[in-house]
Amino acid sequence: NWHRSEPELAFYPLRPELAESTYLLYQATKNPFYLHVGRDMLLSINKYTRSECGYATVHDVLDKSLEDRMESFFLSETCKYLYLVSDRSLTVSLIF
Repeated sequence: NWHRSEPELAFYPLRPELAESTYLLYQATKNPFYLHVGRDMLLSINKYTRSECGYATVHDVLDKSLEDRMESFFLSETCKYLYLVSDRSLTVSLIF
């Protein structure tokens, strides 16, 4: 909630929509702002959700507690879009 500066939903299951939107907005605008957003997402995911055997769903974003699960869409979609937004050598716009 932007007005109260607090989340309405406190969990993050590593969904791909934000990474996908960031990639598509970068492809549409070529605005380097979206490269920074993608980099920040990648660094945060790596810092807060990385575990010994993969990446964990965030149970509560306020205390950063994790659950013992990683959905398949994290690897198949979230990581794909974070890779695509960070790979500056791509010249073709890939929309899946």
